[in-house]
Amino acid sequence: MKTEILFCCPKCGNKHVLNLDDEIDLTEDKSKLKSLLDDSYFSFSCESCAEQSVVEFPFIVKDDKANFLYKLNPNDEMLFLLKDNDEREIRVVKNLNELKEKIRIKYFRLNDHVVEYIKKLIKEDIEKNNNVNVEEIYFAKYEDEKLHFVLFDKENYLGVMTYSKSGYIKIFKELKEKIDKNLQIVNLSTIDYLF
Repeated sequence: MKTEILFCCPKCGNKHVLNLDDEIDLTEDKSKLKSLLDDSYFSFSCESCAEQSVVEFPFIVKDDKANFLYKLNPNDEMLFLLKDNDEREIRVVKNLNELKEKIRIKYFRLNDHVVEYIKKLIKEDIEKNNNVNVEEIYFAKYEDEKLHFVLFDKENYLGVMTYSKSGYIKIFKELKEKIDKNLQIVNLSTIDYLF
């Protein structure tokens, strides 16, 4: 199904009506996965001034085989999706970076509660031992038995930090009994319940 979005170009101010999918189903067709992860699915070029912009709008990404349903909710209103015997992992995220991170975590067969816990540990360590404030940290990939995280302060890319898979497994074993599988918002703000 399509949703109609009124988009105003940030450069020239021209208004455009975009017709975009409000649900992307990756269950049988992964063809849109690459465009979701590289932002090209969300890129829009203004017909008037050719300014390239990323459009964030509410929509759902799901994969019934991978057992997830993720809702992008950029308007930040309180939103919880009904479960009603739905066994899928249901998450509500506030921006594209969080959405892409959740997709990566799921396809690398990791647990997002544990990944958020590790992000909190990395953030606290960086801020304690350096004169820097980590505003954003995202899981980017799993490679060479390491989880790779990208870090940003308010204005800049700070770099990449890695965390060992063995460390991830150790934390998973310690926390698995505490993990709330019904929690739909799982991020740095909500992960304190594991402490």
